[in-house]
Formats: sequence, C-alpha cells, structure tokens
Amino acid sequence: MGQPNPVAAARAIKAVCLRARLGFALDETDDHAFACATAGFCGYVARESGADELHRALVDAVAGRVHCNPHIAAAIFARHARLQPEFDLQASLPNLSSRDSEILALVEQGRSNNEIAAT
Repeated sequence: MGQPNPVAAARAIKAVCLRARLGFALDETDDHAFACATAGFCGYVARESGADELHRALVDAVAGRVHCNPHIAAAIFARHARLQPEFDLQASLPNLSSRDSEILALVEQGRSNNEIAAT
C-alpha cells in the first residue's frame, strides 16, 4: 500500500486475494484510508506503526471490526454523508404530540432534564 497510487495497489491486492482485510505500510491520510475502505479492507496499518499496533489491527480484522484512527473514521463518515442524496428532514420525522413539542422547546432553550421534569 505504500505505493505512489494506493487506490490501484488496494484494488490489485483485493483482485488477487479477496480475503485480504488490512492494508499495510499506509501513509495515514484520508485519501489512502479511503482507498482501503473502497477496496473492501476493514482497516490498515500506518507506515510508522509498531508491532503492538499491527497486532491490534490483526485482532480487529479477524473479529470483523474496523481498525482506524478516530479522525479517519470521522472523515469516512463525513465523506459518506456527502455522497448520500439530500432528504427532506421534516418529511422523515414522525408527528410530535403537543407534549413532545413542549419538551422539545424546553430542550432548545437549554433546560436540564430536572428543569423540564419540574415544568
């Protein structure tokens, strides 16, 4: 994965070995992590990682868990959200009862749970 084109490298690896789960020697950038995710990997091991990090990544991969730094996970979620078509939030929400609306208004005012209960 430490090649100049990690997307092509990830695709080539997956073409040869469909069961491959981790990318290795990766520059830990959003684009390189996205290349792993797009190719179907469930994680990666950054170029500067040590044996402990490699072990954690392997354990996570075997267990079917995603292995990446939180900032990469946040970037993946943000990119995924940008790829989704816009939807009408109002149309997707259920109708609120009058009491639900009152509580929501108190929450918007910054009231605590105790204050709302007292009200």
